[in-house]
Amino acid sequence: LYEEEEVTRRKAKCSLERYMHYFERWDAHDKARNRAKKDLVELNSKLDSLSSRFASTANQLKFFTDAYLQIIECRRILKWTYAYGYFHFMDSADPTQQEFLEFLQGEAEMSLEKLHHVAETNVEHLLENPSEFNNYRSKLTGLTCVAKDYFDKLVIELEHGFHHLSSRYSESPGTSLGQSSSPSGASTGPSVIAKNSRKLEQLISMGFDLREAQAALEEGNGDMGEATTILLASLTVGDA
Repeated sequence: LYEEEEVTRRKAKCSLERYMHYFERWDAHDKARNRAKKDLVELNSKLDSLSSRFASTANQLKFFTDAYLQIIECRRILKWTYAYGYFHFMDSADPTQQEFLEFLQGEAEMSLEKLHHVAETNVEHLLENPSEFNNYRSKLTGLTCVAKDYFDKLVIELEHGFHHLSSRYSESPGTSLGQSSSPSGASTGPSVIAKNSRKLEQLISMGFDLREAQAALEEGNGDMGEATTILLASLTVGDA
């Protein structure tokens, strides 16, 4: 009888810990989303000052609101993925599905946190340092696009469901998740779902323009070293 009670207590403890794990993350993203909504309202009240300071139209400053709207939407999506994970994997015996979701969550969350951090740059700081405005606009616009790309992939996978991962990422039972079924052998699994987005994000963080970084990656066939060389060469030509 004692052993049965001990087993029951352990199960109850594990169940509570599991619930708190998912709830705390759901709650954290919900609070962050509400904070972003308040920050957007405050930002909108300062757009006139920004427009006057940088001689820009409302449309040219739209990248500010685009970033915050993306943050708000990403927080909404991310918080509900934790509710999905809690109920969907409650009795799941296949760890691969849960690991895949956690991978997608981690990649999306990383891109979101970087975007949110940059978006929270004090507007007064930009007003006092107008020389930083163009670099800030390029970086924020780029991170907004990168975050959108990560979350689009996350939503697509959620819509597909996780019951047929092997059939989506391989043709034969002997091919492991993450290996391509294409003749070229290129990997198409979760480990490279956001590969180009991650490289693009790195180039943007180095100060390169979004469109130029995209073009350099395409020209360099996705090779980070080649893309960086192309971008540096263009800067050298521009300075000549």
